[in-house]
Amino acid sequence: MTVLKFTWKEIKKHKTRTILITSIVALMISVPTVYYNLVATINITEENSYKQENVAEIEIYTMGRNFNSTTEEMLIEQVQNIEIFERRIFIEGIGLNEEKNARVTLEGVPDNFSLNKFVLPDESLTLNSNQCFVEETGASYLGLKEDEQLSVFSENGSFELEIVSLVKATWAVSHSVPRNIFVFVPLEYLQSKLNMSDEFNGIRIKVDDITQVYETLNEITDLLENNGWEVVGQVSISGGIRSQISIIGAIFLIIGYPILLIGVAIITTILIQQSSQKYRETAVMKAIGFSKKQVILHYFYQVIIWSFFGGLAGILIALAIHFIVVKFFIYPILGKVIFAIDFKGMAINFLLTVSLLGLFSMIPALKAYKLATMEALQIGFGNKEMKEKKGKSKKKVSSLSSLFLYSMRYLVRKKKQVVALVLGIGIATSAAATIVFVSNQLVGTIKDSFQEANQYDGLIFTSKLVNQENISSLADKPYIQKMEGYLWTYAVRGETNITLDNKKLELNDTILLVGTTKERELYVPRIVKGRLPNEGEKAIVISQKFAKLENLKVNETITISSKLDLKWKFEEELLICGIASTVMQNSMTFLVDIDFLADKINSTQNPYNTLAVTFTQEESKSESLEKLLLQLENEEIGVKQAFLKQVIYEGLSQIMDTFSLMLNIFSILTVVALAVGIFNFVLHNINERKREFALLNAIGGTKTDVMKILLYELMFLITIVSFISIVLTFLGEILLQKTINNISIPFWLEINFGFNEVQFVIFLPLAVYLIAIAIAKSNILQIKTVEILKETYIF
Repeated sequence: MTVLKFTWKEIKKHKTRTILITSIVALMISVPTVYYNLVATINITEENSYKQENVAEIEIYTMGRNFNSTTEEMLIEQVQNIEIFERRIFIEGIGLNEEKNARVTLEGVPDNFSLNKFVLPDESLTLNSNQCFVEETGASYLGLKEDEQLSVFSENGSFELEIVSLVKATWAVSHSVPRNIFVFVPLEYLQSKLNMSDEFNGIRIKVDDITQVYETLNEITDLLENNGWEVVGQVSISGGIRSQISIIGAIFLIIGYPILLIGVAIITTILIQQSSQKYRETAVMKAIGFSKKQVILHYFYQVIIWSFFGGLAGILIALAIHFIVVKFFIYPILGKVIFAIDFKGMAINFLLTVSLLGLFSMIPALKAYKLATMEALQIGFGNKEMKEKKGKSKKKVSSLSSLFLYSMRYLVRKKKQVVALVLGIGIATSAAATIVFVSNQLVGTIKDSFQEANQYDGLIFTSKLVNQENISSLADKPYIQKMEGYLWTYAVRGETNITLDNKKLELNDTILLVGTTKERELYVPRIVKGRLPNEGEKAIVISQKFAKLENLKVNETITISSKLDLKWKFEEELLICGIASTVMQNSMTFLVDIDFLADKINSTQNPYNTLAVTFTQEESKSESLEKLLLQLENEEIGVKQAFLKQVIYEGLSQIMDTFSLMLNIFSILTVVALAVGIFNFVLHNINERKREFALLNAIGGTKTDVMKILLYELMFLITIVSFISIVLTFLGEILLQKTINNISIPFWLEINFGFNEVQFVIFLPLAVYLIAIAIAKSNILQIKTVEILKETYIF
């Protein structure tokens, strides 16, 4: 207890040091804690919402022949794991409002349905005929309100719907660009509108045994296909936003844990400085009866107290950041959030921090343990003369400034503190630089790639194939400036094999095959290597990410075997003629010649299913797009989807800017840790050396000489730190680049390490150090030579 009281007294005496250390500990604990709590919040929110909303585990869609009551009976009788079977009608379309557009999923729901429920503001509300409920976050995005009309264009024609109410449905919230909005209408209304009688085109299923969900899905799809249906099935277990949080978390932890290393390095520097400054005090402790064990306990208790207060502050900071992130980023997406705290994650993080601090606190503790009591009482620490090598004179003539040599001798004498400080500054500087530049390069790459590749104002996907004559007729409208045709087809991952020299290549998403020509100007992804396919050539341009991950090169030949759009058999050997920087790299957009692709799907007379268009400036682009959709409907060309480029770009920019903001917040926290460490070193440096500076003043030195000494030390430290920071920044950017490029996010990042990074890692610590010296100048001016010398030499 005596040691603990003594330690507490010392901590209260050195308030500045205590504040600095607890601040660093708070940063070390708060950053990972935010992530743990965020993941816990997302998990419990989704689990609770999905349980309340009774979300189905399996969704089945038919591509042609509709389902009916016979289908239902067959599945329920022959598939044992079905708990609940419910009918649905799904229609994909497009909704427009003012200057925004979004994908719309019309879902026809039966009376008293129990799967994929939504929360009504008033349970007495019901739907009749063309009335609908709209998922509220999507409605907010489009600016839709109750009692308004909603027009939905689709391949089945247009629908004019009356919005009865906005509803909450966690499972229906979209995280895509552009947004996908769920609109709920009576099943009978869609059956009547589409002349489907008692038929339906979708199924939602809840299973008895969740562990067998994938086996059940395969059993259902096999049974349906064997009976003549073409279907697409998927497991719809939650994971949308949770998977995004996991992706962000992978990057977050790579960025967050350098702060832990920075904190350890800085606190080690403080502890070593403390042991040096308390050389005589430690000797006095031993002289008055403290054992070596009690001296070590003194350092251990300090770590515990610092960890307690720092941990408490870190948890409060983490909770504040967690609240802000949930309030302003997650709540607008999910609509309802259950705050959760991951106590296990917090405990592990706290124990890790305390363990690291305890481990590194042994450095000064062992130094105090080995201290020679009488020698320390007689001469004090740091006043021993440096040992001279045999055969050399103690005096050495040098043309260097005596103050410079004095600075170097001090740094050599304090090599442990200097090494810890240099490592701390180097890690902090490189971490901040890596975050800032990778973030900026990622955002810039995605935005620039999108703007460069997409020169259209609107992109329309038609339900039937059209030819150049159709396009010329549509383009002959006063509100249309230019129109081009493309052929977009898709190949589902599970239905597709890509091989190189009989080696199967890994696919991580749906593949898009885009038929185009060299003359097309409105959609032209940037070719990184190679060229576009020649007319009729059996060649392909692949995405940069796919090329890098599978180590594919121009002029190699790959074989693609698939069922395009689930109905056209495609099996060809294709020459890789080019590699392109497509925006959404994860979907692996491949470019092929349109004539070659049209021939493969037997549609050479009508080769287009996608229209890229630019509008004149006479009216808003949203109004022009609506006119074009009506024109397509009049000509009996249904519309699957339609997007305004500005809407996609705004959504993409919002995601990237939010991502960049989050990374830059981490960068600021890193800079704060850097500043705390440097301020601490400078302040302790001056306080520890007051006796030396007082003696320098007594023999004719000035306050300016003291400042010169500090600046000489600064020059040396920055030189060493700059070299370390440049190397660490280069390695850090490569590590973060590989992390981003290898995880399942649809981006490919190229790192361009250059002069800007070098400038940053040199001038950031330099600026912080100069500010610290400027702030500490008042301490230098307050050095009272006579009083300090009396205190030192009159014992």
